[in-house]
Amino acid sequence: MMTLTIPDDVGQELKIMADNSHMTPNDFIVSLLQTAFKQQEANADRSCFDLMQDGLGCIDDAPSDLSVNKRYFAGYGQ
Repeated sequence: MMTLTIPDDVGQELKIMADNSHMTPNDFIVSLLQTAFKQQEANADRSCFDLMQDGLGCIDDAPSDLSVNKRYFAGYGQ
């Protein structure tokens, strides 16, 4: 068993979301945590490339490969 301290505003949101899901606040939190744990397990064996697939190529006017031209790194890290 574990006890959590939840700020009042978060607690109010939790009660609303739990009611909308026809769950108790406790069951709702447990369900959220179980979902998060399963998602984390599913992502554990995925590479950074795999995780970024949705965002790759989303900028239309960007160079295709930043690594080929050193001028793209001018000022980097300063």
